[in-house]
Amino acid sequence: MKTVTLHLQRSVKVFAVVCLSVLTVAGLWLLIWFLSNEGSKALSSLLFSFALLALTAWGLSLATRIPHTILYRDDHVCEFLASARKIVMSPLDIISIKPWAGGIGFFSVRHRKGTIIILNQFDGFNELINLIKSRNAQVEIRGC
Repeated sequence: MKTVTLHLQRSVKVFAVVCLSVLTVAGLWLLIWFLSNEGSKALSSLLFSFALLALTAWGLSLATRIPHTILYRDDHVCEFLASARKIVMSPLDIISIKPWAGGIGFFSVRHRKGTIIILNQFDGFNELINLIKSRNAQVEIRGC
């Protein structure tokens, strides 16, 4: 079994989740405060609170869905492990691995059932790509 782990300092990972969590709590507090004060029911204040909550919820969702470990098992199955999900697939299901258009430093792994966004900081990622390519010669690899 080949294990590929994300090479980020733990403090960076914790900092990202803590910042997004604090912003979520701040957005909730602002929303409750704006709704409870009779004089502060300005539409712009409520919209700001909702926008802050929506952006931080999206950020938390993205942060917890990005894999931190990729396993290539002996039975030729890839497992992408994240905090909030686990995706198991055959290398034959992978269509492409290329830079993600949504941000610098990310890769997009397209497969038959969707797309996985991963950071490009995995130790041993090139070896993993070679294993995938040996099982699926048709996978498109770009920028890796």
